[in-house]
Parts: sequence; structure tokens; C-alpha cells
Amino acid sequence: MQSSQDRNSSLAFCFVVALFVAGAASAEAGTIPFQEASTYDGPQPHGPGAPLVSHLPHNFGGLTSDSMGFGEPGSTIVYQFVADDFALPFDSQVRRIVFWGFYNSQVLPIGDESFQINFHEPRESDGLPSDVIFSEMVVNPFREWTGRNVISSFGGREYRFVVDLAAPLVLPGSETRWLSIYQIGDPNSSFRWEDSTTEPQTGHAFQNTGVPNWTTTNPFSSVNTAFQLYSIPEPSAGAFLLAGAFGIGCHSRLREANL
Repeated sequence: MQSSQDRNSSLAFCFVVALFVAGAASAEAGTIPFQEASTYDGPQPHGPGAPLVSHLPHNFGGLTSDSMGFGEPGSTIVYQFVADDFALPFDSQVRRIVFWGFYNSQVLPIGDESFQINFHEPRESDGLPSDVIFSEMVVNPFREWTGRNVISSFGGREYRFVVDLAAPLVLPGSETRWLSIYQIGDPNSSFRWEDSTTEPQTGHAFQNTGVPNWTTTNPFSSVNTAFQLYSIPEPSAGAFLLAGAFGIGCHSRLREANL
């Protein structure tokens, strides 16, 4: 029978191995570091870890995009959904969405926060959003304050959100699609999707209680919304094989230590 020191040594070895494998898998998943405000205007090349679509935030406003939104505290609750068009540079799968926004009068959600994310086909008549081709509701997505404030009526802190889709969305390149994002189910908080002036400024669309069909009007027709789309790889088969091999090794060492 081996000593407790040997068993502790084996446990420590397995712990280090677990951290190594987890780190390798995380690296392959393509984590996106926090973007300081000063880097927003930097180049956004396509390539490993770079966004497929990048509409960087312009912290001077944004439309309410909320299933239970309002214009100001105490006003009548209405809904408004906002969507923005995009086209991928090449055939790819969308796995991660990063978007920027703020909360009307800086009133954050109470308890859990939920967002509805939809991708739409363009309708034939005018190219505005039509049939939903992908839909996912996310609860409590990653959210962080960017360190900037939105300079707008009832504005406040600018937040960056990161959502990894439960399943990849495969889309062809160079074909227009629409993305809509809106907060759902919280009458106390109104989410506002931040504007973007990234070129080309193709505009965005909205629908609300008074205008139930998707539409666009000036000045919003010439402004985008702030979001990025990424295609991040899943951990490779090699990482899983590596984990399996180390797992077998750990099992053997622990078994020997307990003899």
C-alpha cells in the first residue's frame, strides 16, 4: 500500500492535467476579450477569432427593443422590436453574438433577464424582415459595463452582451438576413439596442404597438445597430482525445496509489 503522500501527489497531478485540458478546449473555443472603448474604431479583419459581421457601437443613442417597453418612467407600456440587416462575407455558421445596449433611465432588470434572438429572411416586397429562420431565448446572458456612457435622453451606462447560441446557424455568404434582439418579460426595465454608424449604413427596421408591420423611417433608416457575429469553433476531436488519454492515465495513477 502506498503512502498518503503518494496519493496526494497523484491527485495533484490529475488536477493539473484537468486544468491543462480545460485550457486547451477554452483556447479552441475562441474566447473574445473585453474591448476597451479606445479600440472600437480599430480594424476588424476577417480571420480566426475575428467577427464575420461587425457593427461597432456609437454611444449616442438607440431604439427601445423590448416586449414590455416604455418611453419614460410612468408612461404607457408598449412593445417595440428592432432588427438590423447583414450579410456574411462567405458561407459560414454563426455561433456567437455580441451586442451593445443600455437601459432606459438606467433601470436594470429585476431578477432574471431574458432576451429573444431571431434571425429573419427578407420579405420579397421591400426586403424588410419576414419569416423567422432561427429563434432562441436566452436567460441572463453575459453582460459587462464597457466603461462608457450613452449620451442620449434617458441614457446611461453602455453594456456589452455575449451570447453563445445553443446550436450553430449555417448561412450562405453575400445574402441578406435580419437579426432582431429584444428583452422580454420585464415591465420595469426597457432595453435599448445601441446605434452603430459603421459603414455601410444600411439602416434598421422596427415594429411596435402602433406599427405592427416591420417598417423603417428616417432618421433610423440610415443607422445600424451595434452587434457582431462570430463563428467560433467547437473543441476539436483532438482535445477530447487528449482529455480521454489523460483521464486514463489519472485513473491508473490513482488506482496504483490506493493499492
